[in-house]
Amino acid sequence: MGTAERGKCLARGRVAACGLAGGGLARGGVGAWRRGGECDISNPTEQDINESIAAFATKTSDELDVIKDVLLVLPKAPRSIFCCNQSLGGGDSGGDGTNSSTLIHTERGTTASIEVIPHDISIELARFGSVRSSRCKTIWEKQPLILHDADIVHAAKAINFQVDMMKRITSILQSHPGPVKYFRVDSSDIKNGMEQLEEWFNILRKKAVEEVVIVNSSWPDRMIDFPINDLDCESLRRIGICFFRISDTVLNYVENLSAIDLSCCAITSQDLYTLVSQSKNLKELDIGLYKGAAIRLNSKSLEVLLIWHSTVQNISVQKALKLCKILVAARRRNHDVAPLHSLRRLVLNISLQVKKERFTIKNLMKSCTALKELTLWRNDATSDDEGVDAIFDDWPTVLKDLSCLKLHLEVFNIKNFKGGDIEIAIAAAILENGSCLKQFTLEADVSCHDDIFDHAKIDLQKIHQASVRAVVNYMTGQSDCINFFFEEV
Repeated sequence: MGTAERGKCLARGRVAACGLAGGGLARGGVGAWRRGGECDISNPTEQDINESIAAFATKTSDELDVIKDVLLVLPKAPRSIFCCNQSLGGGDSGGDGTNSSTLIHTERGTTASIEVIPHDISIELARFGSVRSSRCKTIWEKQPLILHDADIVHAAKAINFQVDMMKRITSILQSHPGPVKYFRVDSSDIKNGMEQLEEWFNILRKKAVEEVVIVNSSWPDRMIDFPINDLDCESLRRIGICFFRISDTVLNYVENLSAIDLSCCAITSQDLYTLVSQSKNLKELDIGLYKGAAIRLNSKSLEVLLIWHSTVQNISVQKALKLCKILVAARRRNHDVAPLHSLRRLVLNISLQVKKERFTIKNLMKSCTALKELTLWRNDATSDDEGVDAIFDDWPTVLKDLSCLKLHLEVFNIKNFKGGDIEIAIAAAILENGSCLKQFTLEADVSCHDDIFDHAKIDLQKIHQASVRAVVNYMTGQSDCINFFFEEV
């Protein structure tokens, strides 16, 4: 399978592994972030991948596979106002590319127009670190900067010009007078590591950068610390970080940060929790090739959580009231979708009145085939319609053939039990199909009436337990979600 085709399979496979009821992600491939509610970003081409891989020193096949997996799911960079319609080197004057036709999109009043100018600014940027041609310079400086190092690398190769990419990127940032719409480095070795990033980020922060994508091409030899605190600004909307170490985040001003993509990053469970908590308006979190044992999240704004090709064993989601998509998937090879085998313990703080949240349970259990412990923490009240919803959900059929329930699940808990029909329907289906079940607990808050379990006891006594070893417990306790959430396992 070719690299481009493998990229398409990977993107499709990650979505297909655990798409929630109501549709998959509203974007072109899992790695393509939404912009303004529209999906206009495509997956990278084989040429894009090969040019980025060339910056990495490693030749080990396993490491190259990891690099490809990360690069394949990053979206293509958005187009600049300068869009070359010929390949570099295709000019008619000596083949140096300087006469290739370039489309410059401009606005005059309310009517969009296109001018064709025989010039390519990437050549000037590679040579000088700025645009010197007067007409192009005026247009370039009036538009927000879109800077992708791959364009400069490609231009320098086309004209056989040696360029210090670190100095050239810095020069471009300093020479452009306006804000930065998009900044991406994925085809250059960041020589001075954290110091170089700090220099760029200080400039980007002052220039109101909107989106940043950085790939550490010195991986796996060097795991550079990512100075994310230097990007603490209101303008930042999206960030993609690949092959870096992240720690000690202190973000106070990222009020518009809506998407974070972490691929093959070294970050502790506590640091990840802090990063998400400080991003007050975060809507989407993508985590790939994560080697930590646990993921714990607390976010009132998070809507989409994607975890792919990771070894995480415990996932705890607390007070994520807007979370409507939780996708767990892995690298797709030979058209087979591989589920997340490593997950052992899952805690969900969930609103059972919301249908999408209810079916999150099914989709996660379907993908996490070796799950041993599942805890549902109810965070909403019961309603008179629960009986109807429980019937239409048809939990006995939904959970009947799940391998994790038949082969692995040993512990099932419902915390903050309210005695609702949906809770009882889910509990009954677990008890009826959980062949390996050892412990089954419904726990209500101590403030509840003594008859809170009466309905559940009557219904569950009618169930034929799949596991004769299952001990069914009804108990009351303090509904301290925060302490339970951080409980070590």
